[in-house]
Formats: sequence, C-alpha cells, structure tokens
Amino acid sequence: MIRLFSFVTLFILVTKADVFVQAPNRGATLKPISVCCDIPEIGDPKHLAECSNPRPIGPCNDVQCVFEKSGFLVDENTLNKESYKKHLLKWLEDNKGWTGAIEKVINECVEKDIRQYLDYPCKAYDVFACTGIAMLKISTSQGPPPLPPNLPPECLNPPHIENPRKCCQIPPIFTKDEFESCGFKEENVDKPRHGPPDCSKQLCLLKSRNLVKDGDKVDHEAMISFMDKWVEANQDFKPTVESAKTKCLAQEIPGPMEICEANKIVFCISSVLFTECPKWVTGDDDCKKLRDHIDTCSKYFS
Repeated sequence: MIRLFSFVTLFILVTKADVFVQAPNRGATLKPISVCCDIPEIGDPKHLAECSNPRPIGPCNDVQCVFEKSGFLVDENTLNKESYKKHLLKWLEDNKGWTGAIEKVINECVEKDIRQYLDYPCKAYDVFACTGIAMLKISTSQGPPPLPPNLPPECLNPPHIENPRKCCQIPPIFTKDEFESCGFKEENVDKPRHGPPDCSKQLCLLKSRNLVKDGDKVDHEAMISFMDKWVEANQDFKPTVESAKTKCLAQEIPGPMEICEANKIVFCISSVLFTECPKWVTGDDDCKKLRDHIDTCSKYFS
C-alpha cells in the first residue's frame, strides 16, 4: 500500500495532475506539486507574473519562460548552473529547514546530467521536474520508501497531460454546492501556504455527509456505506469502488503524519477511481499514453 501511495504521489508531481479536487486555473509557477508535502514556490514572483499574462501554452513553454526571465538558461538547451544555484541558496535563506532538499537538488539536478522528462527536449522543464522529485524524496523523514530496484526508467517519466481528468469522467461524489460551501471555489485566490497541507476543506466535505466522528476522525463504516450508495447509481464503477474500499478504508493509509486522515482518504479513493477507471476514454492519444503508463508502472508499486 505504501508503494501505491508513492506511485500516485510521483505521478501527480511530474504530470501536475490533480485527480481528487478540481484544479483552478493557475499562472506560471515553479512550485512542485505534491500530495505529501507543501513545497514552497521556488520562482520569483516578478518573473512568474511576467510569464502569466498571458501564460505560454504547453508544459515546456511556461517553465522555460520563467527560467529565461530568471536568467537560469544560457540558451534553451543549457542550464546556467551558477545562476540557478545562487537562486536556490537565496531561496533557502527564506525557507529554512529545506537545506537537505536544496543540497540534493544541486547535486542531482545541477551538477549531474539529467534525464529528459518530455517527449521533446526542454532543459527548463527537465530541471524543474528533477528539482521537484529531488525535494519530494527527502522533504519528510516519513516520505515514500525507496523506489523498486527493477523499476523501468520510463516509470519516472509520466507523459505530460494538461488535463488528465479528461481521460476518465468520474461522476461527482460531492455536489458543486458542497465543494463551494467548503471553500474550494476560493482555491485560485488562496495565498500560498507553507507547511502541511490544509485539512479543513476535506474535513468540511466529509462532515457535510456525516462521515466524520470524534471531531476529525473519518468514520470508516459510514464512508463505506456512502461509497456503496454512490455506486448504486454508477454501477460501472462497482469493481473500482470495491478496490478503493480495500485499499483506502480497510487499513491505515501510509504517509507523513502531518497529513490528516481526511486528506489521505479523499486522495486515496479518488486516485484509485482514476487509475482503475472502468470508463477510460478511447481514441485520444494523450489518454492512451497515460493508460499505457499506468498499466506498465502501477504493478511495481502494488
């Protein structure tokens, strides 16, 4: 189970996919996205703003814009190592506690040759992805376990899909009104948070359906009944829901202690519904690439 948690965490980090709540429209960012820890924004606000109006389209273009504005590139294929290191060390002064992570980034992503993360060359994106993965690996002493020794290299390089959610149309589990009443409509204007992910919104959602007991503990029996009722109207998802109940509700979910149980369970269930989707979209090249990646790599984390 802990390896499954690692697989989906890595998948979300590299693809920038948010499969459990609706993601807002964002401007350009160098903030690594991870479910297990809130890694602070790395980019300079001035340069992020310059690359947000309008934001360049495509996984390479927006990151490359920020790198160019920040002086991190000698040319589009060459990292300005000294400039990037200087920026990281300056960033560290305002984000104490990330010393080990920054040392790892400099060692693995600046001083060494790194892999290509997209289907085409993009040095800025490669460095950004490498930076996020390096920070994720040691951002918490209770983070993901070592990767399987026989893991194929391509499993560290998920295909970049701008909107992975299009590949599986999961019927709503909570209503739009419930999401909005719990504050998700304000996600795009929230100020960046440092520290553990906020739990209040997920708790609010669960409380709206009486799925929490003793203040902040998820009522597993009530959650199972809730999922059983949901699947009555979505019979195609019955095998997937049974899998989610086994993986997410029948045992304690691993992961950093600073992530609350509500976050872990909402993330786990939604991730299982997505990765084991019974109604995967066909005829879409992006979705085919993503399906092939999941089918090839998920077995190494089971």
